[in-house]
Amino acid sequence: ANADPAGGIRGEALSDGISLLTPDNVGVGEALADKLRAAGVTSAIVPREAFGDVESLRVWIAEQKTRGRIRAVIHLTPLERPAMADETALDDWRECMEWDVKRLFPLLRMAAEDLQDGGRVITASATGGFFGRDAGQGGSTRSVFPGAPGNVGLVKTLTLEWPDCRGKAVDLDSEETPEEWSTHIFRELVLPGGRREVGYPGGGRVIFRTLPASLRPLSTGERQPDKDWVVLAIGG
Repeated sequence: ANADPAGGIRGEALSDGISLLTPDNVGVGEALADKLRAAGVTSAIVPREAFGDVESLRVWIAEQKTRGRIRAVIHLTPLERPAMADETALDDWRECMEWDVKRLFPLLRMAAEDLQDGGRVITASATGGFFGRDAGQGGSTRSVFPGAPGNVGLVKTLTLEWPDCRGKAVDLDSEETPEEWSTHIFRELVLPGGRREVGYPGGGRVIFRTLPASLRPLSTGERQPDKDWVVLAIGG
């Protein structure tokens, strides 16, 4: 991670239209809506019951489109998720994944036509500012739910498939207040371009760069796969 205060980057005015905010229960949506209103931007928080039901969401999105084009989707729901214990039940894990990751996809699909034409997408999480990369390091025993930072992959894929849509994933420090979170998210909304992963550990802005590194040398010789190996492939 590299410090990147972005103080020299000039923000852009937000486009006319509507910014949609997914629901959270900690007040970030209301604070961010106030900042958008002060900037002359109309916003709407997706009702929780609509966010949880595809058909209800379809009706609600259609109503919003009568007011103007959808210019941004800001996913705040993961911010209400506390740290997850290692012994969390599978049903609870699935519910978290459903709300934090899967329910965003129908919303993006319904807003796709507008977002592909210069729209913006931001996903937010609160795993400390490093997207959980520091969990378990340096003596830390903090446990995080990886679903929310997993939206980074969605954002990166989205910006490849929709080249005229700007996408970012923002990870925040759980020690900060919802008001401070809303300030950071608003900043990323108006900053043009830049890295698609941005963190705010301790409130300071950092970006992440990939560096080459050697694998740890094996104590034994090279191993050859054989018929007894079981190979697990993840990602893709």
